[in-house]
Amino acid sequence: MCDDTSRSNLAASLRRVAIDLSEVEAGIADLNTDDEIERVAKILDRIAEDATDGATILRVRAARRERVRGQLNTVPDSQPR
Repeated sequence: MCDDTSRSNLAASLRRVAIDLSEVEAGIADLNTDDEIERVAKILDRIAEDATDGATILRVRAARRERVRGQLNTVPDSQPR
């Protein structure tokens, strides 16, 4: 299971992405100037960064789970009789 910090960080990252996507959607109709295009491009850059952060959080979680599984598999079950 995800620890509370990872879960909170992932949820925050997803919320930021949702807000940024809403901004992009709202701004698509107004791409009339270079400044407006650059503003939307910067928002898309933020979305990409947050998506990368979210992916990293999930990969760290997977690596931790794999490490725990590996440790459980190396612990001797019992002594031979």
